[in-house]
Amino acid sequence: MKRRFLKYVIPSIFAMWIYSLYTMVDGIFVSHGVGEAALAAVNLAMPYVWLVFASGILLAAGISTMISTALGSGHTDRANQLFSMNFAVAAGAGLLITALTLIFLNPLTRLLGATPDSFVYVREYVGTVGCFAVFFIVSYNMELLVKTDGSPMTSTVSVLACGLTNVLLDYLFVMRLSMGVFGAALATGLAQVASTLVFTIYFRFFAKRLRLVPFRLDLHVYPYVARLGSAAALTELSGGIVVFLYNHVILSVIGENALVSYTVISYLNTLVLSTMGGVAQGMQPLVSYHYGAGEIKKSRQYLRYALEMTFALSAAFFAACELAPGRITGLFLSAADGGTYQYTIYAIKMYAFAFLFIGTGSVTAAYFTSVLQPGRSLVLSMLRALILPLIVLPLSAYLSGEKGVWLSAAVSEGVTAALALIMLCRQAFFQRPEKS
Repeated sequence: MKRRFLKYVIPSIFAMWIYSLYTMVDGIFVSHGVGEAALAAVNLAMPYVWLVFASGILLAAGISTMISTALGSGHTDRANQLFSMNFAVAAGAGLLITALTLIFLNPLTRLLGATPDSFVYVREYVGTVGCFAVFFIVSYNMELLVKTDGSPMTSTVSVLACGLTNVLLDYLFVMRLSMGVFGAALATGLAQVASTLVFTIYFRFFAKRLRLVPFRLDLHVYPYVARLGSAAALTELSGGIVVFLYNHVILSVIGENALVSYTVISYLNTLVLSTMGGVAQGMQPLVSYHYGAGEIKKSRQYLRYALEMTFALSAAFFAACELAPGRITGLFLSAADGGTYQYTIYAIKMYAFAFLFIGTGSVTAAYFTSVLQPGRSLVLSMLRALILPLIVLPLSAYLSGEKGVWLSAAVSEGVTAALALIMLCRQAFFQRPEKS
C-alpha cells in the first residue's frame, strides 16, 4: 500500500511544486529584470491568481471525489458523464472569470491594495493573467482528474512541460525582450496553455477509464460538487487570502518597504502550501476509491501515510528556513540591498514557525472530503483560510506590532492543526487498521 501511496503522492507533490514555481519564477525574473517595486506589485496581484486556481479546484476536487467513488463502485458510465460535463462547465467558468476581470479591472486592482506607484504594474499583471483564466481552470481540473484515471505520471509530464515553458518564456520576455510585468504574466498564461494541450491529448487518445462522451447538462449536481470541493478550494485560496490580509496589514503597521520582504515570504509560503496540497491531492483519489469500494480500513491507512509525510516535510521546511534564510532571500534580493535583505532574513526566521503546522489541516480536510464528509472538511478549511487569519493577524499586529505580524501565521496554523488532530482522535482515525 505504501508503494502505491508514494506512486500517487510524489507526482502530485512534484506537480504542485511546478504550479508554485510559476509565480516564484515570475518574482525572480521581475525582481532582477524590472526592480523591487515591480516585485512588490506582482505580490499584490497574487491573491487574484490564487482565486483563479481555487475556482478550478472547487470544481476539480468535488467532481474528482464523485468520479472516484463511481469508479470504485463500478459505475463507469456515470463517471464518464460527470467527467465530460465537468470539462464543459470548467471551460465556461474560465470564460466567465475572464469577462468579469476585464470589466472590473480597475476596481479589482484597487481592491488588491495597489498604491499609486504600483497601480500600473498590478493592473497589467492581473489583466494579462485574467485572459488565460480558462486554461488555468481546465488544466487544474485535468491535473487532478488524470490521477483519478490512474495515470499520475501523466500529470508530472504535463506540469513539467508547463513549468519549463514558463521559465523559458519568462527569460525571453522579461530579460531579453524587456517586456516587464506584462511579459511575466504572458509567460505564465502561455504555460497554462501548454499544460492544457498535454492533458487534452492524453484524454483524447490515451485515457484508461475516463472518456469524453455525449452528456446531458445536469447542473443539479453542482451544489453537491461545490460542497465536496469547497474545503479544497478554501485550502487553495487560503494562500491568496493570507497574502491579501498581510499586504494590507503590513502597509498600515510596518510600511510599504516591508512588502518586498513579505513578497519573498509569500513565495516561500506558496511552495510549502503547494507541497502539503500535493500530499492531500495524491491521497484523495486513493481514499475515495477504497471508500467507494467499502474498504474503510485501507482508506484510513492512506490517511496515516499522508499525515506521516506531512509531519516530516513540515520539519524539513522549518529547518531550511532557520538554517539557510540568506540563501532563500538571495534568490530574490541581493545582499547589496542592505536593509531590505537583512530584514527579509529576520522575517523569514520568524514566519517559519508556521511551517511546523501548515499541512495537518489540509490533509485532514482532504480526507473528510474523500469520505463524503464535506461538513467537517469545510469547518477546518474555513477556520484556516478565513476565520483564524481574520482574527489572529490584526490582533497579533495590535498586541505585538511587526513581530506579531510575522508570528500570527504560526498561531493560526497551530490552532487549526490541533483541532484537526482532535477531530481525528475522537473518531479513532489513528487506530492502525487490520489487514483487509
